[in-house]
Amino acid sequence: MTLYTALYTGLASFILCAGVLFALHPLAKRFGLTDKPDTRKQHKGEVALIGGIAIGFTFIAIAQPSLYLLASLCGLLVLGVLDDMLDMRPLVKLLGQISITALLIYGDDLVIVSFGTYAAQELYLGAYAAPFTIIAIVGLINAINMADGLDGLAGGLCLIALIHLVGLMIMLGYPLPTNFGTNFGGALATAIGAVTAFMIFNMGAIRGRKVFLGDSGSMVIGLLLSYFLITASTYEGGDSFPSSLIPWLIALPVIETLTLSYRRLRQKRSPFSADRTHLHHLLQNKGFAPRQILLIMGAGAIALIWIGVAIFILTPFIAPTLQGVAAGVVFIALPLFYYRLLIRNLTAHERP
Repeated sequence: MTLYTALYTGLASFILCAGVLFALHPLAKRFGLTDKPDTRKQHKGEVALIGGIAIGFTFIAIAQPSLYLLASLCGLLVLGVLDDMLDMRPLVKLLGQISITALLIYGDDLVIVSFGTYAAQELYLGAYAAPFTIIAIVGLINAINMADGLDGLAGGLCLIALIHLVGLMIMLGYPLPTNFGTNFGGALATAIGAVTAFMIFNMGAIRGRKVFLGDSGSMVIGLLLSYFLITASTYEGGDSFPSSLIPWLIALPVIETLTLSYRRLRQKRSPFSADRTHLHHLLQNKGFAPRQILLIMGAGAIALIWIGVAIFILTPFIAPTLQGVAAGVVFIALPLFYYRLLIRNLTAHERP
């Protein structure tokens, strides 16, 4: 795919997604797809929960995904819309996510095959590949959902990951994949265009047309992120993107979810329970404005990506045998540093 074609595809996706958002906005309240403010949700008035429907429809219409990716996206859209309307029990929603994810994994054989290389030997997952992939995808879907508590945050983290993925593939010399029955470059441009259009509406740039992702949206972009990251790192037609770099592209939402779940479990609560202890809430408690928090967390996500890239690039000069796994090994320790150096300081005044 040429740069011109990618820009054309992205622009078409942007226009279509914006048009769908305009068309659906007046219908959202009629069908009960709105989010109302309460003690935990502090936005003003009812906001349409149609971001996911618009992004999903746009991606399906323009990217023309493979049969199993199409079925999985439709399944998550239905599951998310039902959750937005009925507020489903977390266990029911989790089982639905697992089932739909398994359909994609076993249907398209889309699995994380290894942890990288050590001393020129591939560290294959073998029989654990499919279960590990299900956990990874469902985990990322819920990580995006947990990040969806501030205007622009979930969509912004998604755009940062997608733009860095394609930028790093070009910079490091990795080809765009052609397997799994979907045009990878076109699909990537479509996703970026659709999420960008959603961001404009979500940030309130168009008066009277503010929208939220809704659970359908966080599930859809979580699945799309998973699809792109796994496809890039398992390309069979040439050199694939390094597996050890993949988690760094989504480092902030992943480590935030892990540490948040840990804190809730320590308090003998469900990891899926709702509260106001997310990082963006803690920063709000410290007096930061929403736009400041968005900039801080966006900058943090970008900084983490480039820390991972620096580790990957410098490792051959320091410890050549660790080149394929060093970034991944360091990432494992990241949640501990994140919790001890940041979260504990932000919550020091609170009761455990």
